[in-house]
Amino acid sequence: MHLKLVAKVALITSVTSTLVLIFIILFVGGDGGDSYFETLQSHRLTQSSLGTAMLLAGLLLIGFVATATWIISLYASFRVAGPLFRFCRDLELSPITDRPIGIRKEDYLQEVSQELLDTVSTLRGHYTELEGVVDKVAAAYEDPGQENLTELLDDLKALEGRVSC
Repeated sequence: MHLKLVAKVALITSVTSTLVLIFIILFVGGDGGDSYFETLQSHRLTQSSLGTAMLLAGLLLIGFVATATWIISLYASFRVAGPLFRFCRDLELSPITDRPIGIRKEDYLQEVSQELLDTVSTLRGHYTELEGVVDKVAAAYEDPGQENLTELLDDLKALEGRVSC
């Protein structure tokens, strides 16, 4: 979905990890000293502090990556969940209003949205035809001399056949 964004986060994390490692080595590591004893003392101090410093840096980096991943996931889910919610609202409101909500231009599922709008439009047309034939059947039933009830029932069955699987 957002491969470029994920790649950027991975690159930023790698660069940050490298910089943190260099900073830790420079900060925790001593200057080495002038004598052998000072060098050993500096090495021991570095060795004892390096683990804690690396742990803290690792936790900070994990927190950064987790936050970035969460934000990317949230952003991507809005681009999918938003259209799905709007599809549901369009289907709920389709009998009430002729104007669908639609989805935003930057959302995913644009093709599905267009197909849904076409389907709702087709169903509305079919419903209008069906309503007209039912009205004619009802009128013919009340006044048998007006029209042939058999032909109207055949028309009604034909309309029903267009919808059936």
